[in-house]
Amino acid sequence: MSAEDHPEAAQASRKLPAGVVRSSDIAKDSFARVLLLGPAKIGKTTTLLTTAPKPLVLNCDGEGATQYAAAEGADFLEIKVTNRNGVGCKQSWTAARRAAKELSEAGEVRTIVLDTITLLGDNLVEDLGTTLEGFDLWNEVYDQIIGGIKRLCELPAHLFVVGHMDPREDLISGIMPLVPGKAKAMLGPMLGDWILFDFEAGRKPERAFLLGPQKSWTHSGRNVRKTCIVPPNATELLRELGFEP
Repeated sequence: MSAEDHPEAAQASRKLPAGVVRSSDIAKDSFARVLLLGPAKIGKTTTLLTTAPKPLVLNCDGEGATQYAAAEGADFLEIKVTNRNGVGCKQSWTAARRAAKELSEAGEVRTIVLDTITLLGDNLVEDLGTTLEGFDLWNEVYDQIIGGIKRLCELPAHLFVVGHMDPREDLISGIMPLVPGKAKAMLGPMLGDWILFDFEAGRKPERAFLLGPQKSWTHSGRNVRKTCIVPPNATELLRELGFEP
């Protein structure tokens, strides 16, 4: 039977030029890129580390940030990140990203959790402020945060960038992440979905992911198909967003 009898099959088997991808292959290679916001100490980190597939946490928050998740039996890898250069047993921001690249490409990691971008930003300001000031300081902080997250977005793993939220909402931006300098303005274009981790006493479930505009939350995302509440399970969240955990 000739190719003329089955033109679709012939087209599918045809080798494409370098850099050209068929739409049918896009979903197979896609990963979530989520900015997860919420109040401090609400359980964002523990929920991700206990329910996300094969997680690696880039811990910018200190010794106690992952202790509860570990005590709950979560199986995860951790890299302690302090600032641009690293101190003692803690990795530098650059070295941590390199390790994340190696682990994700080897298939040992399926989910990367940057926890939190808020304290990473504060640490970078403190570190870089010892040698830089003024525009030079804030431009370098921007480059470190945005350049670093761009590298993480290139990796074959789901990415959750966790941040504390700025309660000073306004009519234009709504609730924004607590990130120093102008870096917060670039997070929207870089990360596909903004999601709120919320707690409400008496609700079932009390802790939940909020998708789409609801309550005081005004953000959504390119993969949010409907306004809804998802139980505190990262695997269920990924499926709701259309990704294969």
